[in-house]
Amino acid sequence: MIYHFTKLSSLFGILDSQELFLGNCNQMNDPLDRTFGIDCLRSYIRNGGKYAQKLKGILSDADIENALKISLKIPYYAVSFSKDINNSTLWENYADNYKGIAIGFDERQLESAIDDIIQYLDNESFTQKSFLELKMITYGYRYDVIDSLVENYSDNSVNEKIHLAFFAYKLCGMIKSEKGANGEVWADEKEYRLLFKYEIPQILSRDDAWIQLERLEKEATIEIFKNLGLYEEQIKVINGKYYLPLKIGEIIPGRGSIIDRSLKCIYVSANNPDLLKVKEQICKKLQAIGKCHIKIDVFG
Repeated sequence: MIYHFTKLSSLFGILDSQELFLGNCNQMNDPLDRTFGIDCLRSYIRNGGKYAQKLKGILSDADIENALKISLKIPYYAVSFSKDINNSTLWENYADNYKGIAIGFDERQLESAIDDIIQYLDNESFTQKSFLELKMITYGYRYDVIDSLVENYSDNSVNEKIHLAFFAYKLCGMIKSEKGANGEVWADEKEYRLLFKYEIPQILSRDDAWIQLERLEKEATIEIFKNLGLYEEQIKVINGKYYLPLKIGEIIPGRGSIIDRSLKCIYVSANNPDLLKVKEQICKKLQAIGKCHIKIDVFG
């Protein structure tokens, strides 16, 4: 089981829509969360990691730095889970200081639903510019993770700068610092991420791509997403931030939503001052939408 910590209102939104909302990672609260993977790759190249030469080719130091910076400008989308329901930091920071909930997902069923999406999209032009994956996060300067990625990485980009930028982009969101910018310990979160990313060689091969990316760094707007070919019609703007809903019931008719297939339990914290009221609200919501098979439990 893996757990998604969130507010009670967000749970009701997930149940009503049968969607998971993947947030735009260019709008994260902690900048280290977005940049650490690139910092790790930069260190790997500078310090002569096992495949450093394969990655940088004949690029100059300036071109390498430019490619790494470019990879940070292209957005990806993610929703986070954890293996650890006992983590007090997650309850405090993401579950509304114990007033929210932890949603338990069956990991295998979630992966199966994701595989169905990928298999379906393989037959559509959509996958020519995007990919979806569920990844366990690793923490710290993990050169072995980069080694493994390089060994399994292939890209047909003729331009070496595009090749490096795309590899750096693939690394984004997979490696995190052991601590956040404010000293919070991330390594204890045992995080998993469902990641949606774009196939950027096609984007960067466009003549105006670099100009548009410079704009994207300063202001994330629907217009710029469209200009780069990064805009999907279903992207939603909530409180000024961009989210990508993942709803496979509409993508693959008859297969059921990702929520139907993988959401198994809703946990309310024993530290919630309104424990009984919250349990009652959840129970009524599940009855109203015909999902009474979902278990409600108290944690702690």
